[in-house]
Amino acid sequence: MTFGNEADSDVQISRTTERVPATEELAEAFGVPVGEEITHIITRAADGGRPISVSDTYQPLDIADWTSAAVLEETVSDRLPTPTHAAWLGTTPGDLVKTVNQRYINTDGRVIMVSDVSYPRDRYDAFVFRMTLTPTAELTGEA
Repeated sequence: MTFGNEADSDVQISRTTERVPATEELAEAFGVPVGEEITHIITRAADGGRPISVSDTYQPLDIADWTSAAVLEETVSDRLPTPTHAAWLGTTPGDLVKTVNQRYINTDGRVIMVSDVSYPRDRYDAFVFRMTLTPTAELTGEA
């Protein structure tokens, strides 16, 4: 993920990575048993100390990154943040945040990464997504 368009100054990025047991929801998404270890990456972005975003990203251990994805599904919504997202963003209890839920899917239809990204609700008026993913014959219908 890049943050070049997020701010006029240098954006500070902090990432932590850990292995966690797959919850029922994540196990179902990845097609793995509940409790199987998966990778959890927390990414925090700030501009001059002001939080821009925070994300929780999960992927199976055999997936290094999103580059094998052929499809990216994104759902944007206003919702109550998780406690850790609220703490990073500095929201007051009951405040909604803008959330982008992402699912990266490979050519076999396997979900290889999921991510929930939260932004302060007043940071952006709108989101524009432009995603170029490598097309494949299977997905485009070409032979």
